[in-house]
Amino acid sequence: MPSFLTKTFNSFRTLKLLDGAVMFAVFAAVISVGIFFPRMWLLYIGASLLAVLYSQLFGRGQKKTGYILIVAGLAMLLALPANWAYWVKWDQRNLPAAFEQESAAALVLNQSVLADLQGAAEKEKLRAMATAFKAGLVNGQTIARIEIPRIGMTGIIVEGTDDNSLSKGIGHLEETPLPGMQGNFSIAGDRVLYGAPFLKLNELEAGDEIIVQTTYGLFTYSVYDKKIVTPEDVSVVRSTGEEIITLITCDPPWSTSRRLIVHGAVTSASLL
Repeated sequence: MPSFLTKTFNSFRTLKLLDGAVMFAVFAAVISVGIFFPRMWLLYIGASLLAVLYSQLFGRGQKKTGYILIVAGLAMLLALPANWAYWVKWDQRNLPAAFEQESAAALVLNQSVLADLQGAAEKEKLRAMATAFKAGLVNGQTIARIEIPRIGMTGIIVEGTDDNSLSKGIGHLEETPLPGMQGNFSIAGDRVLYGAPFLKLNELEAGDEIIVQTTYGLFTYSVYDKKIVTPEDVSVVRSTGEEIITLITCDPPWSTSRRLIVHGAVTSASLL
């Protein structure tokens, strides 16, 4: 290190300004990451570890500073789950409004479809509108509102089951039909992460209602089956021509070794 830098470094150490500057930089970095880049969790952890490392390298002669930095680093690590959970909720807060906007935008599409189905049965109208709506879906797009009174759960369903889609709550398996298409409408949700929408799914019993409102219709299902399967069992999402719903989540919570499956059969379906 050049001599002038060494002198400068020693001067800062003598004045105890370097400790304060580094502490300020660490806290500023953590706050910035937490507020503006909440998903950059590696950087968040790195900043907290930096505080602990700095305390070991430069805090030995200044016991108070070392202890402060150690506590600060550990506190940042412990705060990470809360920070992450807060931003998940922040991301989900706009979903109801987004679905309302989606429903309003779908009115034109629905009217266009219905114009060609004058005199058709309501079931045929629902099928046609569902098919037209599904054709334009993209991952992350809101598609329905779900309510399960038995477990006090309400939420918004989005298209897709990738991490980004599931982080919003409940995802629709893209390869399965939408309500009204006379098939197996299959959705997945977490029991621990992303707001844990399906945490209490295991409490559902035969006869419990599941209510789904799409942009074109209102559907009520009645639970008729609940079982545990392996992740490889894809038979649970196959369509048999009957109008059903399938809810999928992990069992037990925090494990991906098995899947909890709940099936429901439609008991009523009507146009909005």
